[in-house]
Amino acid sequence: MEKRINTKLFIVLFTLFIIGQNLIDEAYCQSFSSGIIYAKKTLLITGEVLIATYISMITHELGHGLWTKLLGAEEVKFKLYPHRSRSGHLYLGWTSWRGNFSKFENGVISAGGVTTTRIVSEGIDCLLNRTTLPDFLIRPLSMYYLICRLDMPRYILFDFIRQITNKHRPGDDIHSIITKLSLKKDEQNKIYILFILGSVIDIFLDRNEIKDNINRITGKNINHKSGKRTDVNFFLDFETKKIALELSLKM
Repeated sequence: MEKRINTKLFIVLFTLFIIGQNLIDEAYCQSFSSGIIYAKKTLLITGEVLIATYISMITHELGHGLWTKLLGAEEVKFKLYPHRSRSGHLYLGWTSWRGNFSKFENGVISAGGVTTTRIVSEGIDCLLNRTTLPDFLIRPLSMYYLICRLDMPRYILFDFIRQITNKHRPGDDIHSIITKLSLKKDEQNKIYILFILGSVIDIFLDRNEIKDNINRITGKNINHKSGKRTDVNFFLDFETKKIALELSLKM
């Protein structure tokens, strides 16, 4: 029998956790031993990791749901909590849908989860770089960014391992996409390798962005406005009816 996580309770606990973290005075903790300080920080970071992981899972599953609705699904169901399927496999979350979809549309839906988390990660990084946020939100948001940012490479790598070991689970996203191509296993392996190379290149191109967020998590760079960024500004002149574009690189 599956046990649900009460969503309202989770939201309340998450709110209390964030408020509690903000109210804890670091100077007060200094009066205790270093062991107490370390335990407090470890507890906070552990809680932040669990919360960021859970929210990124919700983001991933809602991404599937969004694409199913856009393509005209008749019904979409979510399981936004860890559970074990009837086949005995453990899942953090699950999305099922009903509708008359082509192979291509099913492939798009399967890719919807990792595509959504990838887009959200860029939005979170933009939020951290371009807005002034309370310091207590920086590390949780950076963790959320990092987990969403690595969601696609993680799925590709794990599905490739299951491809090699012949231990695929029902609903594996990347495997579901590749199987829609009706290829032989050797050809599927080549597609997996291309996906892995693409992920490596993608991470390499975003290495500074990822490094900045890791620094925020470790506390080495708590200033969320640091680092290079490009500001893009549009100006509309109603008299001349012209649009001007301004690019500025800030250090």
